[in-house]
Amino acid sequence: MNKKLIIFLILLGLLAIFLFVNSNQENLLIGKWKSLDDSNYSIEITKDKIIDYYSGEIVSEDYYTINKNIIRVAFNEEFLEYEILELSKEKLSLIYLLTGKTLNYTKN
Repeated sequence: MNKKLIIFLILLGLLAIFLFVNSNQENLLIGKWKSLDDSNYSIEITKDKIIDYYSGEIVSEDYYTINKNIIRVAFNEEFLEYEILELSKEKLSLIYLLTGKTLNYTKN
């Protein structure tokens, strides 16, 4: 087989793996999450927004992007960045990169 074709097929395979992992991560994120640190606080993650609730009332609704394990939230003309420490069907653990504070959630 031609060397260029082999390299192309390897790169195509790596791209497919990256897209699958990223898509799976986003699918796990989508849903309602209740804070383990503050029983009044929860978030809802859609395919493009994070909605913050406190005592059942919406307190903010912001767009986000995700790149690998970093969630970047557009908030009042600035960006808040969180690293995903743990993500499963039942648990979400984030670290707010500016302060190092860990935020823990369970799926509603």
